[in-house]
Amino acid sequence: MLGWNDIIVVSSVYLGALLTVILVLQPLQSLFFPNLDSGYSLLFLPSGVRILAAWAYGFKSVVAIAPGACIGHWLLQGQSGFTTDIVWTFVSGVVLAPAIMFMLSKAGVTGLRLASGELPCWKCLMIAGTVIAIANASIHLLVNNLSAFDAGGYIIGDVAGVFFFLIILIIG
Repeated sequence: MLGWNDIIVVSSVYLGALLTVILVLQPLQSLFFPNLDSGYSLLFLPSGVRILAAWAYGFKSVVAIAPGACIGHWLLQGQSGFTTDIVWTFVSGVVLAPAIMFMLSKAGVTGLRLASGELPCWKCLMIAGTVIAIANASIHLLVNNLSAFDAGGYIIGDVAGVFFFLIILIIG
């Protein structure tokens, strides 16, 4: 059951991860890679939060993550971030993780749902995170007219964010 506490915690963790990217990781990335476009992060922590929320809550993760993602989207894009075209990037970020994890579980991949009672399959979660990153970058590519290089940057950042959080869970 998804309660208000879950929504507050998941959205807060998502927003905290995004603020860490904006306030800490982006400036470090600009320092070490000054020629790299700052439109994406090479370690996008919110992707890890999305994957783990989808693992823990399934499709209910959409409700849990949407408030934090909406606030984060507004912080990054302002009011112009809520035009029809740009909203698709927000929606894809929230919906793709549980949708793709559901499809992968129907295809026989196990360990993608905490509620299933199965032990987590870290490798499977990493693979799912990679598939989700590619799908998310593809939507950004189409909606925002990104170059293939920029889409590659989104994929790297999303996959690195998933890897970061999985390592934290494995160690912790």
